[in-house]
Amino acid sequence: TIIIDTWATGITSIKRLADLVQERIGGRISEGTIMKVIVEFAASCSSAISKIREYLISAAVKGADETGMRTDGILYWLHTVCNEKATYLYADRKRGFRAIEKDGLLMNAGGILVHDCWSSYFNLHNTTHAICLQHIQRELRGAALREKGHEAYFKRLEDFLLDMRKRKNDAIEAGKDCLDEETIRRLRTEYAALIDEGLETFRPPKRKSILKLGRIPQGKTRSLLSRLKENTDAVFCFIENFDAWFTNNESERSFRISKVRQSVSKCFRTEKGLYGFAAIMSVLDTANKNGINRIEMIKAVLDGTADTLLAPVLV
Repeated sequence: TIIIDTWATGITSIKRLADLVQERIGGRISEGTIMKVIVEFAASCSSAISKIREYLISAAVKGADETGMRTDGILYWLHTVCNEKATYLYADRKRGFRAIEKDGLLMNAGGILVHDCWSSYFNLHNTTHAICLQHIQRELRGAALREKGHEAYFKRLEDFLLDMRKRKNDAIEAGKDCLDEETIRRLRTEYAALIDEGLETFRPPKRKSILKLGRIPQGKTRSLLSRLKENTDAVFCFIENFDAWFTNNESERSFRISKVRQSVSKCFRTEKGLYGFAAIMSVLDTANKNGINRIEMIKAVLDGTADTLLAPVLV
């Protein structure tokens, strides 16, 4: 319990953990033994993880994201699927759709999926897509810095998104669960005009080669506006369905401990270590979200009762 609880905080290396255990119990324990304890505990998390996956598959709204994690000198990707009640992490050598397909959770999931517009997620046709508009805000501010003289345009587009968020929040405070169809229609018309204005301003560059081979690069700004036009339904999902989120911060928060561990240890030594970390943090972060004491959850995993402990809250 001491080993798992201390290691899971992300602020202690395996070597330092061995020293801490020695201070606690008065006997030396090898780094290899500690790693074995962690890997075995991760394997014991399987029943709890099955319960988490089952819940997220049927959850009405969930977020997805991915972040790079170096392991044994190779770039791996840590993926997340989560919402306010559950976190599921999994690792893979791939970032895109092959990793999603291999894991399988999102292949079977329904409901709304909030993400950062990564193209692989749009290959999932069983979910309704919603774009993280806070991510789009950052891209618009980057475009404003990049496109000198056009700052006012990107500010108008950002303000439009923020105005939609305010309309939704005001409606919720007024006890409403949706906006009227006429308001939605007017917002869509205004949005389309804004995007078309930008596409007219930022035209594609002329082809440099007279051979006319390959696609013409669109540039960052036009590519952003083209994505926003193509995925209009995903932009409007959060205001047409009040269950959807404006931002995907929930997914980014699920990576916090992994980033702490990355800053302390720089990388995972082995693939097993990364996979074990994903399994353990899936269970402990889900416990934290539901007010379950971490030590209590660790003991439940060791006793084989973790899925029973999670069953009442993951409904």
